[in-house]
Amino acid sequence: MYNGSFLATPGVPAGSTPIWTDFFLTPDNRLLNRTGTVWGSGIAAVGNVQYNTSNGDWTLGVATTSNGVGVIYNGNWLPTPGVPSGSKPVWSDFFLTPDNRLINRTGTVWGTGVATVGRVGYNNSGDWTLGVTTTSNGVGVIYNGNWLPTPGVPSGSKPVWSDFFLTPDNRLINRTGTVWGTGIATVGAVQFDNSGNWTLGVSTTSGGVGVLYNGNWLPISGVPSGSTPVWSDFFLTPDHRLMNRQGTSWAGGIAVVGAVQDNNATGDWTVGLKTDHC
Repeated sequence: MYNGSFLATPGVPAGSTPIWTDFFLTPDNRLLNRTGTVWGSGIAAVGNVQYNTSNGDWTLGVATTSNGVGVIYNGNWLPTPGVPSGSKPVWSDFFLTPDNRLINRTGTVWGTGVATVGRVGYNNSGDWTLGVTTTSNGVGVIYNGNWLPTPGVPSGSKPVWSDFFLTPDNRLINRTGTVWGTGIATVGAVQFDNSGNWTLGVSTTSGGVGVLYNGNWLPISGVPSGSTPVWSDFFLTPDHRLMNRQGTSWAGGIAVVGAVQDNNATGDWTVGLKTDHC
């Protein structure tokens, strides 16, 4: 789907899983786009894409069916001399190793004792921010490779995006403890634009939904209870419709939604979908 309109997918076999933009992972472990261009074969899992909205460059880490790893940059494979087998792709060329190190493809170590990671906050200046949990049940935030203090984040919190965490008591907070919302059960993926604005859909512990824009709650109209936040103000409803917070239905019969290509410089967006009859 591109800006709300369906595009043809002549090269994508049934049963493929949407990954990001018009990329799919096929049942036979090929990574391809909607027209059938193959970016890689023997792909077992993929990380999150680093996408530069100003020039269109993209970087994607993958794990292979042979227990190896790889990094694809604009369709070209890059060497990964510093990444051990069994590592999990995280974002861009970052991997989480079996011994809990966060490293890039050349082996630069960004952190040790890392148990899980959230989604990276990234801007077109190249700055990145990543929340993590540690093997000692703590939390941390890494900004351009440097660890930042997290005085406001309790143990057991889950990293969401950038320096945002979801606490055990269902508060959405940043690393300093600023509270963006309470009663939050789950969150979707953040839309982050070139001006620094962010939009995040959430589901609440009471079964409702909400949308935060730069920390302010936006009104919801037409989104039924029990809907799952996907990206920005998009939700997947219990009856398999993809809709925004105002109730505009983009599609029906949707089973799985891939990661949305972040808005480019002109505001365009692309997302891959898997239908419930596929």
